[in-house]
Amino acid sequence: HVIMTIYKQGRAIIYGRGASFILPPEDSLRILLVAPLEVRIKNVAKEFTVSRDEAKRHVMRVESERNAYIRRYFHAEFTDPVHYDLVINTMGLSVEAVVNAIKTAWYAKRALGAGR
Repeated sequence: HVIMTIYKQGRAIIYGRGASFILPPEDSLRILLVAPLEVRIKNVAKEFTVSRDEAKRHVMRVESERNAYIRRYFHAEFTDPVHYDLVINTMGLSVEAVVNAIKTAWYAKRALGAGR
């Protein structure tokens, strides 16, 4: 209900919560950001100032919980690229490059939708 309420208000970025499985694909840009496990561990260790082992446990737990949530409520695999319009491997890309790729995909999808 919360996601649909936000969707009806318009112009929002919804991170996670199964939004890509709830919102109409024609009205949203469904994005999956990925990176190799070692990169994710390094990023978590830096962000939370924890050891590599603790960061790895955190990454594995969070990803396991996300996968279980998506399987339970949407009967799908979280990382299956078919559920997304855009999949970006962030390794070696700046935040600016990722944002630009997302913006380009958003405007391109909107342009295609305008012709429906």
